[in-house]
Amino acid sequence: MSLNLKLFILIISTTVLSLIVSLIFNFSVYKDLKEDDVKYDILKKANFLATQVYKENINKKKFQLSVATLNEFKKPDWVDVYLIKQSGEVHTQSSGKVDSITDILPEQVIKKINKSQLMEGVLQNDGNIYSYSFLGEMPYWVLAVGKSNLINRPYFYYFIRTLVSLVLIGCLLWIVSRLASKKVVSDIEQLSNSFTKFGEGELESRAKVKSKDEVGKLSIQFNKMADQINKLIYEQKNMARMEQELKSAKRVQEYFLPQLSFKNNNFEISGYYEPASECGGDWWFYESTNEHLILCVGDVTGHGSAAAMLTSSCRSLFSVLMKNKIYAPEEILKQMSDAIYDTVKGDLLMTMIVLKFDFVNNKLTYANASHEAPIYWDKNNPPKNKNEFKFLTETHGRRLGETPEQTYSQTEIDLPKNTGWCFYSDGIMELKDLEDQQLGEREMMKYLVLSTGQASTDQYLQYFKKQLQDYRKGQALEDDLSYLFMST
Repeated sequence: MSLNLKLFILIISTTVLSLIVSLIFNFSVYKDLKEDDVKYDILKKANFLATQVYKENINKKKFQLSVATLNEFKKPDWVDVYLIKQSGEVHTQSSGKVDSITDILPEQVIKKINKSQLMEGVLQNDGNIYSYSFLGEMPYWVLAVGKSNLINRPYFYYFIRTLVSLVLIGCLLWIVSRLASKKVVSDIEQLSNSFTKFGEGELESRAKVKSKDEVGKLSIQFNKMADQINKLIYEQKNMARMEQELKSAKRVQEYFLPQLSFKNNNFEISGYYEPASECGGDWWFYESTNEHLILCVGDVTGHGSAAAMLTSSCRSLFSVLMKNKIYAPEEILKQMSDAIYDTVKGDLLMTMIVLKFDFVNNKLTYANASHEAPIYWDKNNPPKNKNEFKFLTETHGRRLGETPEQTYSQTEIDLPKNTGWCFYSDGIMELKDLEDQQLGEREMMKYLVLSTGQASTDQYLQYFKKQLQDYRKGQALEDDLSYLFMST
């Protein structure tokens, strides 16, 4: 059932109920007041005619009635009136033909009138009402009789008039209510249409606010809700777009890293990289020939897209330096630092170690800009504890990009034979378990001791990786994670 029909039925029901209640109320009022009102009307009729007759004959010698008074007597009415002589003879009457008062009044009524000391009065007998009014010293009096079968007639007419009035009022009420309900229904239908359009995908659909009532308030709330949903959809689209862009950036960043596993006659290398978000700031790369290997391992402060962009700059510069045969670690660090400072003006910094493995002269030259010290060991005699590891502990300058025109030094040592190497970023020691405890250097070295007992570089990596995963148990990274193992 539509709202319009429901309101129509409600209005009709209310109107009919109002009419019924009004009729019942009027009927009860009529019932309570009818008798007194009838007596008053009959007495008023008798007094009026008595007064007329008295005025016309007060100073006259001959008693007679004027035409106007006679007409009043003869006027059709629900009350019969009589002008009666003192002797009881009827002088004038409104209708019919009676000669004596005994033909009109019951005997007990006549006795009551004769005994009465009043000039006027009202008596009731057998459903009829009798009103009398004497004309002073004149030997006449007026009698008004309300017939029992006619007494209710004026009130019937009055009741009909009241009923008609109530019907007219009810119709007016229905018209006004209909117009008001039409406006309410129109506003609700318009709001409903707005909801429907919005639900069907017309996200710009809004409700027109035409009033300050509940429907108007609901329209305002709908518009606010629609605006909020549009805002959320817009933000969701932006987030989806950004996520897609980050995924694309992640795929691009993967090209910044070298082949994760590589082997030739001089060395074997296996690496692992996992960013804390879609993009990260850990980076490593190498360039190799038959004579040498140039290895860079770096870590940008922080992680995310900004750090990833900085690693892309380093990757590009590294390619330029290699093409220009700039192999000296100290020079590579200087060029990297200048480029980073010119780009971000100290807002982002980077630790980095650059190593040159000279396989012809069996020399290792390295320069370290505050990066984690590489760890190495004799593969023929794997370490049994952390104290048997060796470290390239020399640090040759600040982090890249701290100040303009930074310079670095480098260290040269004999290249150890049959050696295992581990390079890493500080993200390893910041790993957390399910109890939010960091891994730390001690646990890392313990896992490293276990890993170096494996047969190959790739097995080093896989065993070390499993130890870290068992510790993490799926916990999210707080910093980028990278490490690589190498054998020379």
